[in-house]
Amino acid sequence: MNKVELLGRLTRDPEVRYTQTNNTLVASFSLAVNRRFARPGEERQADFINIVAWSKLGEFCSKYFKKGQQVAIIGRIQTRTWDDDQGQKHYITEVVAEEATRAGAYYINRRWLGGMLTNFETIRGRVNKLREMEDFINSGHVDKLPKKEIAKLNRELSKLSKTLGGIKDMRGLPDLIFIVDQKKEDIAIKEANKLNIPVICLADTNADPDGIDFIIPGNDDAIRSIKLISSKLADAVLEGKQLRETNANAKKIEEIKPEDAGVSAEEVKA
Repeated sequence: MNKVELLGRLTRDPEVRYTQTNNTLVASFSLAVNRRFARPGEERQADFINIVAWSKLGEFCSKYFKKGQQVAIIGRIQTRTWDDDQGQKHYITEVVAEEATRAGAYYINRRWLGGMLTNFETIRGRVNKLREMEDFINSGHVDKLPKKEIAKLNRELSKLSKTLGGIKDMRGLPDLIFIVDQKKEDIAIKEANKLNIPVICLADTNADPDGIDFIIPGNDDAIRSIKLISSKLADAVLEGKQLRETNANAKKIEEIKPEDAGVSAEEVKA
């Protein structure tokens, strides 16, 4: 199976081009991905990986991705060739993006742990343990441990990452939660209700609307349906972030005093 998952930062803004045959949009950019291990006394190295995204995904990347932004990419490895003017063959290995995260929202895509919201302080302790384990592995000190200890550490890290990796950087309770499938995630809904956290839910006809603040009627089993609704919600999150940033910048401009701008108060009144 050819599948790769990457988490890194863009080294440049995406470049957009169109194919000559059918005018399909292609966005290309480079991702700096830190290596998991570092030798003692040395800084952790990064690999620079070329990414290409086609059509709508490429359009999305060109619109929302910026240099220095951290993004997650799911795709496949592709090797292609081209000949230069001297007839010499060159090989290029790149990742063809098939999915990309963009909203910067926290998520749980595994079994919901009881107390994820109502006992958040305990959960945060486990998240801190996850961070400490990652820091220890990235420091390079793990190389000094016996192989059996390293294997045990990696198993524990993998388990914690799968369960808590999506909320690793979440410092407090969320302002709202989005749920897919009310029946499977009833514990999450009950915890949110207890803490007065609004719930948005993609709900099928067999769902119980009690405890849901905003229902989105739809098929909560079909991948295409879930992707469509999630995409629209991500658009709304990005628009909200952009609006908040615009309002914050406008407020800063209003707060600038005339003397700070090199203008006298009399000139402003005039």
